[in-house]
Amino acid sequence: MRSLLHFLTGVFLALVAVVSAHTQELKREAVHFAPLGKSDIGTTVGQLYLPYGPGPFAAVVVLHGCGGVRENSYRWAEELVRLGIAALVADHFSPRGIDRICERYGGKIVEQRERRRDTYGALMYLSQRPEIDSGRIAVMGFSNGGLATINALVPGLNDPVSPRFVAGIALYPDCTGYIRLKLSAPLMILIGEKDDWTPVSVCQRMIDELPSGSAAVSMEVFPGASHSFDDETQRYIYLSAVFNPHKRSQYGAIVSYDRGAHRASIEQVRQFVQQHLAAPRVAN
Repeated sequence: MRSLLHFLTGVFLALVAVVSAHTQELKREAVHFAPLGKSDIGTTVGQLYLPYGPGPFAAVVVLHGCGGVRENSYRWAEELVRLGIAALVADHFSPRGIDRICERYGGKIVEQRERRRDTYGALMYLSQRPEIDSGRIAVMGFSNGGLATINALVPGLNDPVSPRFVAGIALYPDCTGYIRLKLSAPLMILIGEKDDWTPVSVCQRMIDELPSGSAAVSMEVFPGASHSFDDETQRYIYLSAVFNPHKRSQYGAIVSYDRGAHRASIEQVRQFVQQHLAAPRVAN
């Protein structure tokens, strides 16, 4: 009995050590910051995830989809921290008293120009944090947040001279409005082959028709995957009420988690951020 007790005690202590190590690998902080320029709100909010250590760290602004901040935003922030990268999960809806904008007709919406102001506000906020390297900040988003990610990389008249986003990652964005537009930084698109809400074909056309002088755009298509393939909480369901310009009826889309696509997307993101957010080498 005593040996069994010692064994169980050892197992318990080992589990405590694992949990402790996991909780110590990041710091999480509620933050608020002003949107850049004239906005419909004075302040927006977010959760800042920081690796332990002095930094300065590269950082990613994480943009939620049309259903507001979901669990995948936080999970991606944790994945980035494991790579030694800070992540600011921005909430563009709560300060506006909105929880979702998917049901376009008859519901509330947040225009992309407002999301862009919030996104650039997050960029400016991060650039002033002592733990962040202002020259290594990227933007990443899902669905409508993927759209906002592309939007943030299209040069605008009121963009700050510095800092600028150095790269973007868009998961299942609708690329319709960005065909033939020049991008200011490299973009990676991650999308499901079976996505009927934000079709692969539209993003492929965007890539095929990139204007001269644009930053490069790459795309990874995951076989059999649908919209929201990275959201572990998303069961397979047909959303009949959501606005979908790619359907004849203008409504309806399938959303579903896909474990294989999710795992593959994590590897794609790891490679992309290592390429574009790596710290510059110091000459001997």
